[in-house]
Order: sequence, then C-alpha cells, then structure tokens
Amino acid sequence: EIVGVAAYRVRIHTFHGYCQDVISRFPENFPRIIGSDPITDVERITIFSHIITSREWEYLKPFGNALYYIPKLMQAVSELKRENISPEKLENHLTLAQETFEKIPDLFHEKGAYQGNMKGKYETDANSLARTHELAIVYRMYGEELKKRRRYDFEDMMVEVVTKMDTDKKLLLKLQEESLYILADEHQDANYSQNKLLQLLASFHDNPNIFVVGDDKQAIYRFQGASLENFASFTQHFPNAQVIALTESYRSGQPILDASHALMEAAPEKLSLHKLVSRTQKTNATVELFEYNDEHAERAGIAEHVKRLVVEGVMPHEIAILYRRNSEAFELARELEKRNIATSIESDQNTLNDPDIRRFLVLVRSLAHFGSDESILNILHLPFVQIVPLDVYKILRRARVRTMTIADLMSNTRELREAKLENIDAVKALWSMLNKFVQSAGSVPHTISELIEESGFLAYALRLSNASDLLEKLGSLLRDIETLSAANPDYTITNLIEHIELLEEHGVPISKQHTKKRGEDAVRLMTAHRAKGLEFHYVFVVNVSDGVWGGKSERSLFNLPVGAIQNSDEDERRILYVALTRAKLAVFLSHARQKDTGSEMLSSRLLEDISESLMTRSVSEHNETRGQSLTKPRAKARRTHAEVGYIRELLCEQGLSVTAINNYMACPWEYFYNNLLRVPRTPSKEMLFGTIMHVALKRYFDLRNRKPRANLMHLLTYMHEAVERTPLSAQDRAELVIRGNEFMTSWYNQLFTTWPKKTRSEYKITTEIPVHIDGAKSNEVSHVALRLRGDLDRIDVTKGSHVHVVDYKTGQPKSRNAIMGLTKNETGDYWRQLCFYKLLLSREGKYIFDSGELNFLQPDKKGHHHIEHFEIADAEVEALEKEICRITNEIWVLSFWNSRCGRPHCDSCALRELMG
Repeated sequence: EIVGVAAYRVRIHTFHGYCQDVISRFPENFPRIIGSDPITDVERITIFSHIITSREWEYLKPFGNALYYIPKLMQAVSELKRENISPEKLENHLTLAQETFEKIPDLFHEKGAYQGNMKGKYETDANSLARTHELAIVYRMYGEELKKRRRYDFEDMMVEVVTKMDTDKKLLLKLQEESLYILADEHQDANYSQNKLLQLLASFHDNPNIFVVGDDKQAIYRFQGASLENFASFTQHFPNAQVIALTESYRSGQPILDASHALMEAAPEKLSLHKLVSRTQKTNATVELFEYNDEHAERAGIAEHVKRLVVEGVMPHEIAILYRRNSEAFELARELEKRNIATSIESDQNTLNDPDIRRFLVLVRSLAHFGSDESILNILHLPFVQIVPLDVYKILRRARVRTMTIADLMSNTRELREAKLENIDAVKALWSMLNKFVQSAGSVPHTISELIEESGFLAYALRLSNASDLLEKLGSLLRDIETLSAANPDYTITNLIEHIELLEEHGVPISKQHTKKRGEDAVRLMTAHRAKGLEFHYVFVVNVSDGVWGGKSERSLFNLPVGAIQNSDEDERRILYVALTRAKLAVFLSHARQKDTGSEMLSSRLLEDISESLMTRSVSEHNETRGQSLTKPRAKARRTHAEVGYIRELLCEQGLSVTAINNYMACPWEYFYNNLLRVPRTPSKEMLFGTIMHVALKRYFDLRNRKPRANLMHLLTYMHEAVERTPLSAQDRAELVIRGNEFMTSWYNQLFTTWPKKTRSEYKITTEIPVHIDGAKSNEVSHVALRLRGDLDRIDVTKGSHVHVVDYKTGQPKSRNAIMGLTKNETGDYWRQLCFYKLLLSREGKYIFDSGELNFLQPDKKGHHHIEHFEIADAEVEALEKEICRITNEIWVLSFWNSRCGRPHCDSCALRELMG
C-alpha cells in the first residue's frame, strides 16, 4: 500500500529459504545437494543407530540401552553444523583441548591412597572430552553415510551455501549485486552460520546498507544455535552502524513493563537495557502471582479465573495461557472445557501423545505382534473393544493357572466357559475380528481405515467431548500412513509399527498443526516460545516453578567449540521476559506447592528478582485437590461386587511377598497386575542379568557345600550357561558375558575368603499372619489369615539356629542412608526387605535372624564391592507387620481403585488407563 507494485519484487526469506533459493538458481555450484534428496527424521535416526551398533564405543553405548545417546548425538551434530564447524575443525579443537587438559598442574593425586589417580573434580571434564572424541568419529561417519545414501539434512543447505559464498568469489559477487539493501529481523535468534551469511552478503562495501532488528532480552532460541555473542558481534563487524534504541511501548501497561525490566535487570549477562515507557492508556495494568496447594488446584484455579473474566465480558481470544512444556496443555484445556470455555491449543501437537490415539495404536501394534501375551493383554484393556474388566482379570488368571497363552485361551470356547466369563460372546467377537485383520491382504491404509470402524474406535471417538480434535489427529496419522505406504508398495503393518516405535523412542512427532477455525473465539493455549510476537489483554503464565522455569540441572555431555557456555537459568529468564511482555492489561503468574504426586515444589528462583512492590503475591484459597500422593483419572470407575470378591479370593490364595509389598507402596496397580494377576511381561536385559547372577550363585554355593574346593571357574561357567539360556541376541549375550565376568571376578576375589563353609541358597518360606479387617460388618469376614511368602538368596548358619541373611543386588551400589530410605527419592525398599525376612523367619520358627546384609555384585567406580550389614530391631518388624495389615485392608476394599501413582512413566497405570 505504501510503495505500490514494486513491493512485490522485494524478496522475503527465512535464512533457509534464502539458501534454498540460491541452490535452485545456481545448481551447478551445489552438486552434492542437487544430486541428493533431503533426509527424513526416521532415516536420520536409522543412520545414527547403524553407526552406534556397527562398532564398539566406550562412552556412547551404555549397557542396557545401546541407543541411549542418539538424541544427544543428533543434537550435537546439528549444533556443530549450525556453527559451521566441520569434523576437521572439531578434531583440531579436541587436540588443543586435550593438550590443555593434560597440562593442568594438579590433575592427579600425588600422595595418599589414591596416588596417581585423577582427582574427582576433573573426572567430569575428562569424560566429556572422551565422549567428544567419539562424537567426532560419529560426526565424520554420519557425513560419509549421507554421501553414500545421497542424502542431505536440514543444516546442510546453510552449510553448503555459506561455504560456497566464502570460497567462490564469483558466486558471492552475483549475490551481492542482487541484494543492495538487507534487513534482518529477529536478529537475536540468528546462529553463527546465519550471521556469517549476512556478513558475506554485506561484505562488498565497508559500510553496507544493512539494517538488523532485534532484542537481546528475547534471545530464546539457543537450542537452535542462537547466541548473544552472535548478536553482539554485529556492532564489532560494522563499527560505524547506528544503534537506535526503542524506549517506548505501545502494548503493555507500565506495571508490566516495570516487572519485566526488574527481571532482566538482575541478569548477570550484559544486555542492552533501556527502561521502557508505556504509551498506552492502560494505567490499571497489574502483575499478580498466585500460589496454589498442588498442581491440580492450580489448573482448576486458573480455569475459574478465566471463567470470571469471560463472564465479565472479556473476549476469550484476548486471554492466553502460556506454559513451558507442550505436555501441560491437555490438562489445562480439560479444566477449561469442564467449565464450558472454548479452548484453542496453538502448540504443534504430537498426534502420538494423544491418549486415545495411543489406545488405537495398541490395537494396531497387536496385529504386528499377534499372538504374544503382552499385545493381547493390552487389547483386552481397550475401552472400545468392550470387554468388561472382570472378564479381563478372569482371562489373565485362567491363562496363568492353565499355563496357556492368552491367545490359546481366547480361541478355546470350552476354556472360556470354564473361566466363567460374564460375556463370552464379546470375547469371541474380538478374537474373530483380530483374526480377520491379521489375515487381511489389503493395503495398510485400507486395513487401518477398516480397523478404525470395525474395532468400535470410531464410534467411541464420536462419543467423546473432544471428538473433532481427535478426528483431526486421526487424519494426521492416516495421512502419514498413506505417505509411507505410497513410497513402498510392499509396506506392511509391521513396517508401520517399526516406524511408529522409532518415532516414539526418539521423540519425533507426527504433528497435528493447529488450525484456527474462522470465527472461533477461544482461550488460546501455547508455549511461551510460540507466543513470541503475539499480544493479548490477559496472560496467564502457569507452573512457574523451580526446575520448570529455571533451576534445571544440566551438565554438558560434550566439549564443543560453540562459543560461551550456555546458562540455562538465563535462557529461562529471557523466556519468562517474553511471556510477561505479551500482556497488555494483566499478567497472572502461578505455581503450586506440591506436584500431583505429593512431592514438594518451589516457586521459580527467577521470581525473586521481581520485588513485591512490582508484583502482588497471594496464596490462593482454591482448595480443589487430587488428594494425598495419588492422582485420579478422568472418570470415577465403579467397583462391582464381583470384582471385589474376585480380588479378595486372589489375595487370600496368593498372600504377599516383600516384592508385592514394595510394588504396592510404589503403585497399587503395579502390585495388582504384576503380583496379584501376574500378567506376562517381557523381562528387560537388566532383569535377565539379575536372574543370571542369582542362578549362577545358587549353583555355585550348592556345589561348594558338596565340594569345598569349588572356585571362580565354576562360578563363571554357571554364569555363562545361564546367559546361553536367555532369549537374547548373540550380541546381547556377549555383552552380558563381558559384564558378568567383570563383576563376578572382582566380587569373588574380594570376598571368597569371608564365606562360611556351609550355606543355604534360595531358602523358601511360607507362613501366615492374622489380619483384622477394619470396618467389617456383622455378615462380613472380620479376620483373614494372610499368607506371607519369601525366597531368601542365602542364609549363613552362624551358631546353633542363629542365621545371617544375605541378599544379592545386581544394580548400582547404594549408601546406607539410601538403603534405609533416608535420602531423597529413596523409599527404603531394601531395608523393608530385610525386615520382612526377619518377620518370615520369626513366624516360621526354625531359625533365628541375627543380622542381614545387602551384597552388591556391581563394583563402584573404584572397583570396590559394597556390603552393608544390618541388625533389625523387633520394633522395626512390628511396624512392618502393621503396614502389611494396612495394605491388606486397602486391597480388601479396593481403596486404590480410582487412584494412580502419578509417576511419569508407570507401565501399570498406563495399562489401567487404557480402560478409559
């Protein structure tokens, strides 16, 4: 409108868009890019996985999860490319860094017990350097693999163009002649390569026509390579540039500007701070901080506050709720929807994180792994297949009692009848449908579309309050499946599941982009990053807690030459500054004193930099809470009399072991599935390793009782034989052998002289204790003889009937305080185990428990094996017995039925949640 038709000829690009344009116009200069295809996220993961598994790595391939470091490796390689650091430059940096490190004068202990060993304060740096040496190899191998596969990644376009501009003066001159005037917006977000491109483009004249716009207080993209050093280098590179400071704001009221200024004034970094003066008429603007009892109360309180604003006449789209993590959006939206307030989640949503999409994928996954107990177990829990919960429990128990697979049981009508199911026809219909789709020869997209309808998922989805959002996500998933299937005519359900599992393992999303509907007036939910450049009348900044906004414990995994060390707290400070300055009239900050799991939370340390004169602080009286330490699901599930009776029957039949008790205290549903129903689970490599060690030790000590000269070779032989019986790959078995040899050899050599001549291994005890059922009515059972079961790794008879109990541990050694549950995040499971063994022995009456020990087979970093000896007081055993009675009462009445443990990754709660 201002300059007319000529405006259409102004070229507007992102940095990558500009590079793409240069490559397309000068293809002869970029044969590597033009002759290749862009790499997909999945291909990239596949290449890194191949690199890690194709050879041995000392630091980048941890036991138990060989691919653990892949996300960090991919991030590091991207960062190196953004900073225009080639493998050669990285190797040169490492040579200098290693030489500097080795010249540290006090690197090693010069005397004492640790003479010649590196001092602990330098070990982290030494490990970082060692990992970076391996990273340099990975980086070079990745580049070679890209060339071999004729692929290039996102950063390669920028690297290729900048490198070519730097070395090809003819091309550079052509580009300079085209762009006589250059404007770079949001310059604080530029990384090294982007800055280099600007400098090259503007390098023809000493004083070029270049104009950059930016605010160092809003540099919030360091994870993409942005750096304050890059921003500051502009005036160093162009010393004659005029600096224009904007000191007036036409958005926010003065109180908001003052609080934001105070936040940034406390930053240790040198920033261009100018006190902003409001030129609006919003003199009544406010900044308020609310403290809530727990996270659920916070979400509910925010929803109530939003509702009041809407009732008072505020348009919903003028209200924004900003959070730090995408995962916070769904619970907030749910609280608003309960109050009939329209919401618009404007973060890019990962379709794979939606709980109902995940339920549907459980069904799809079962087709790829059809017949396995674990896959069918999950299907039985899906709400849309409509198998009643009690029938699920009966199927699981019948399969275990009859030592049948769940698949064999479901296909056997006679067995289903004898299991006394409430609705056999529903189970048979499900089995028939599964068989139909397993044998389906149609294309994958066609099969999935039919499965959506015939499984009952579509009808289930349409009944939900968020049906339109769920169907959009389902559409995103189907489009992804169609793309994959079109690229490969032989694409199968197994290929699809492998693809999805790869995406899930490495956090790669199938994005459902937010699409704002015309005329939609809704409260807007987004991350603080997403809100940059937007403005609203009212802004809620939620969960402003330590560890979320600042206070994150981060350590550098690699030693990279990428400028100054990044400071996580200062990054968070700028993100909070962006969040505050989105508001015109009011900012409402909030935090909770407790997590939903019950653990304590503190407000963000960044809030301490805003004085009370600039921000009103108050404790909210909103008392809606999830209660104690367990979280509640969306709907309250009713317990039927049949379910209560069935579970009581199982409890009386099986009793409790110490593992069952520990599992119950960690999560009642972990106990319910793993100990009460005993659902089939595939053991992890760590669990198998523990079993191998215990089997080998039992066989060795049994032999030693008969042949006192049994030695280390016998022990290692038993361990090798146990490894060979595991259902693992040859590579995994070889890894277990190496680890087992290392642990067993040092453990045996350190301890074999301390063992008594006679021992008893895997000593089994079954006994009973009476339990009073609280609140039992006259027509109900008032007492239960509860069976207690235990399997003691080893007992050493010390004198007469007195014994010393030994329990082996294959995990990391723990301190005495950690064992007793006296340290943070420790629950005292090991200590409870020894108390339980004393209780069992006292009830059995054959032996007298004198003492117990926890014997750690894994050495510490210095090669020592930890053994912790304990004597257990009678009072400790009495306290445990009371705890067992309490747990028994809770199981008896199913008091945990509508609770979840609240841990972020609980398989058992996740299984229960499948039921909806």
